[in-house]
Amino acid sequence: MEFNYNHNLIKELLKRLKNSYPDCKDIEVTDIKAFAVNQFEFVAKKEYGFYDTKIIYTEKSTGNFKIRTNNKKLLKLFQNIQTTIKQIKSR
Repeated sequence: MEFNYNHNLIKELLKRLKNSYPDCKDIEVTDIKAFAVNQFEFVAKKEYGFYDTKIIYTEKSTGNFKIRTNNKKLLKLFQNIQTTIKQIKSR
């Protein structure tokens, strides 16, 4: 239930971006996709009395996606993300 609430909140905030930030005026959010990770590795921190959480997952994307923006700054950012994903997947 909390995941769905956060999913809807993120979706609504992304829709509001273009009204608040001129660089995001070309963004049109219709839907978002997310996945929940349930594999955790816990490392005990005895000296502080709490646990740090390290999330371990494998990249689900292949980096093969279309970038649909005319904004040059956003285009460059998405291209960098795409390149990083492809580098991770080629290892």
